[in-house]
Amino acid sequence: MKYPLYATVLMAFAFSSACFSAAAQSSHTPDKKRVDTLRRELTIVNDQTVEMERADPLPTVYRKQEPQLKPFKPEYNRRTFGFTPAATASGTNNLPPLSKSHDTNCPGYLNIGVGHTFNQRLDVGYHLLNTEEQQLNLFVSYLGMKSAFETEAYAGDRKERQMVVGIHYGQEGTLSLSTGLDYTNRYFNHYGRGQLLLINLLPPNTSDNNPIMDNSTHDVHAYFGAKTNFIDAKLDYRFFRSIPYMGDDPMHPLTEHTPEFSVAMKQSLSEDLVLGVAGRVGGMFYSRDNEPTQTGPTTFTDKHIYYAEGAPTLTLAGGEKNFNWRIQAGAGVSAQFGAQSRLFFWPKLDAAFNFASSWRLYAEVFGGIRQNGLADVMREEMPYLMPNSIVLPTRNAITSRLGIAGSIANAVRLELYGNYSLLKGAAFYMPTLPAYNPSEVYQYNVSYLPLYADGSNWRAGAKAEYSYRDMLRFFLDASYGDWTLEKGIIPAMQPKLILKGEVAIRPISPLDIRLGYTQLNGRSRYEIGSNGLVAAPIKNAHLLMAHVSYNLKPNFGLYLKLDNVLTETSEVIGFYPVQPFHCFVGFNWTF
Repeated sequence: MKYPLYATVLMAFAFSSACFSAAAQSSHTPDKKRVDTLRRELTIVNDQTVEMERADPLPTVYRKQEPQLKPFKPEYNRRTFGFTPAATASGTNNLPPLSKSHDTNCPGYLNIGVGHTFNQRLDVGYHLLNTEEQQLNLFVSYLGMKSAFETEAYAGDRKERQMVVGIHYGQEGTLSLSTGLDYTNRYFNHYGRGQLLLINLLPPNTSDNNPIMDNSTHDVHAYFGAKTNFIDAKLDYRFFRSIPYMGDDPMHPLTEHTPEFSVAMKQSLSEDLVLGVAGRVGGMFYSRDNEPTQTGPTTFTDKHIYYAEGAPTLTLAGGEKNFNWRIQAGAGVSAQFGAQSRLFFWPKLDAAFNFASSWRLYAEVFGGIRQNGLADVMREEMPYLMPNSIVLPTRNAITSRLGIAGSIANAVRLELYGNYSLLKGAAFYMPTLPAYNPSEVYQYNVSYLPLYADGSNWRAGAKAEYSYRDMLRFFLDASYGDWTLEKGIIPAMQPKLILKGEVAIRPISPLDIRLGYTQLNGRSRYEIGSNGLVAAPIKNAHLLMAHVSYNLKPNFGLYLKLDNVLTETSEVIGFYPVQPFHCFVGFNWTF
């Protein structure tokens, strides 16, 4: 173990904290969950559960809602497949909602942290307007990471820098308006090797221990939203550019423009009956230089992507005090043209039954097109995507979800859930081969290309949370699932077992302690064998983190953040190990 001292000290600390838990006190203020049309997740009733990746070492007087940068951790594909017909005037289909300061006397916030390898973290913002009717926020976030690591195949540095700046404005009333502009820059190096046999193909100025391929991405997002009691609409535009670097020289970039207009309308036909319709129309437009645009190992395109989707619905509600229900039913249609043409229909159902005052039975069925835009793919799934490639959209023929959630004595919250999806053209990723790269420039990097498959996947799991008088909190989420794909394709990097847990303790009022654990089992990756691509298992991942914060004043606190305490070396992407053990110390201040 590379850092035995850190691990030993923390394990002793965690054990002593657990022994003291009967008298501990844990402060837990759940973040307001955003409406997100592409990334919905099952949560315990009334969104009372905050999963451990949302935990933040900031004081309870400040729960920042603006985008906050975190190290890239593509543990598995978290994006749902398809179009959920909804639009919000907050302008936050793709962004968190505008934050409102908990203390009007503290419109600003500052969070600074430094790592033991001189990594840096900064979050600063100011609420120029912060009333019930208007909010105007300015913010800047920065995260710089550099870590040395060593595997059987490669030794070197992992470098990553991220920055986001933005301004958001919101006005609430009979006519609610919102607008915003964000800019995100990310710079990282391709620190692994796609396959050892490719090393002898590298240019003379490179070596096993000196990767030459870096990447810089630029992401600009602007939106405008408006809402009345009848209509809720949003106009959205996104500019994304990925620039690979061979040494210090920029190579041919690929630029993606994504405009979209979404709208939702509703009309009450009676007290319990509502007629609604929601839709969106947009496209993904690509500009390129001389390099061909790849869509897969041996496929190319010179066309853009256009899409339109819509779903009329009928909502019926009823019930009494201890039992009420709501059913929304309809049908959706999705059309796609350009680089890929599709037209298909899918069912729409969203039902919930509330009973026994604190229990809810829910069911959901939907479908649609999943737009695999470069900005989302490179941020959430595959940052090392081939620089001259795009990922074609996925067709979600149907996704169904079923679950039951509730609480016992307001202390224990439980949820059982399951889902099933039938997909066409689901994207997985394989390491590049020179034979698949007609461009001489791109033969030397460690990039991935999409590999498409038709098939299905299912997942079933359970969540449990226990809290005691705001003194102690336990949270556990365990699920198991699998894929069935055609042509012998494997669901690369997708785990079968996902286990997450968190323990939060507050021994005294200003002290907050959190331990978080993630385990991923049953993953495989693609390797290049003598007969082509072969599936190779990846060892299970065991990721342990800790947050300790202490508030010296209601608006000022210190924190310690430990990542990868067990010094895990497993891969979250094929051939790319996780960040090694890291320690952050810093302070947070609202003013």
